[in-house]
Amino acid sequence: MSAWVEHPFFLTNDPSLIGKWTELYTDLARVIAVSAIDKARH
Repeated sequence: MSAWVEHPFFLTNDPSLIGKWTELYTDLARVIAVSAIDKARH
C-alpha cells in the first residue's frame, strides 16, 4: 500500500486529478486511523 501511495501508477500534471487523488487518500487514511483506534479500544 505505502509503495503505491509513494509512487502512484499514473503520472499527470492535471491539478484537479491530483487533488481528487489526494482527497481520496486523505479519506482512506482517516478511515484506517479511526479503525485502528477503534480496535485498540476494544
